[in-house]
Amino acid sequence: MDLALADLNRVLAMTPGDARALGFRGAAYLATGDLEKSVLDYSKALQADPTDVTLLLGRAAVFSQMKEQKKALADREAAARLRPRSAEAYIARGGSYHQAGDHERGLADRSEAIRLAPQSSVAWVARGNAFFLLDRSEEALGDLRKGLELEPGDPEVNDLITRAEAQIAADKRQEPVEPIAAAVREVQESALSAETIFELPRAASVAASITPTVRSAPPATAGAPVAAATPEPVAEPPAAPAAKPRVPAAVVAAQDPEELHREGRQLITQRQFKPAIEQLGAVLAITPKHALALNARGYAYFLSNQLAPAIADFDAAIAIDPKYANAYHNRAAAKRKLGQTQAADADAATVERLRAGK
Repeated sequence: MDLALADLNRVLAMTPGDARALGFRGAAYLATGDLEKSVLDYSKALQADPTDVTLLLGRAAVFSQMKEQKKALADREAAARLRPRSAEAYIARGGSYHQAGDHERGLADRSEAIRLAPQSSVAWVARGNAFFLLDRSEEALGDLRKGLELEPGDPEVNDLITRAEAQIAADKRQEPVEPIAAAVREVQESALSAETIFELPRAASVAASITPTVRSAPPATAGAPVAAATPEPVAEPPAAPAAKPRVPAAVVAAQDPEELHREGRQLITQRQFKPAIEQLGAVLAITPKHALALNARGYAYFLSNQLAPAIADFDAAIAIDPKYANAYHNRAAAKRKLGQTQAADADAATVERLRAGK
């Protein structure tokens, strides 16, 4: 990478306004983690060519790494407007919608990407991740299998398929389930790939699968979507309901709710239930109508054997999203544990109806 940067520096010393060379150097800086220099180069390149979709998507990837999600979304929206037949632009914009908690719009963009590029394994895996965020495990599994069919042998997609199958099996046994899209690994984003809320596997394959929307550039490291395994329910020792955490306003204002949400779910997978409840409470202090965070916190309460606050959180999640099948499923498990069999059966029937698309 040092040699590539040296070559690009020589080119730009001779032609300082070369948008193509600036874009390549921005990608190289991104690959080395120098985000400030990367965003500066992309911005200079866009001053020379404000309609270059590859540059817009590259800068958006940098903004996302910098936690500047509104700026990332603005660049991705511009890319989709400029190139409405670019699957990569829709995958990328969908990732920004997911970061903002707008999972339905994220799903719609990933579906459009598949319509535009049905042979792109990246697009199918991206939509599978969108289905995971909506707790639609069977549809997620179908998309992942399609992605694996298009790019056989991908170990990360194989792992996600295994996890999705485990969650579906837990659903059928009527066990409580944590939303499978829980933990997110922080990784280096590719300047070329459409980064998603769960980083796409083999980002370099985007260039091959969605041409000609991507031009070649220095390679950058990309990661894979990571899904959490479903913990088994804990035993039933007596425990008093925990008070809802109070989060100082100054702390709340400085936090990214989606980052807190991911961290809270990761704590659940580590069976650190009290910190998870506090972390997810911080999310809800910022965005009180975050149905996914309510369901996740309810799940942490359930695993701590605090059934009353668990049911309260599941109730709140359902009130926000009456089609949230996973919240009904978890509420059924909690009510069944309390001996409320009739109410649990009613919730289980709702789950079956929702998952059948009725």
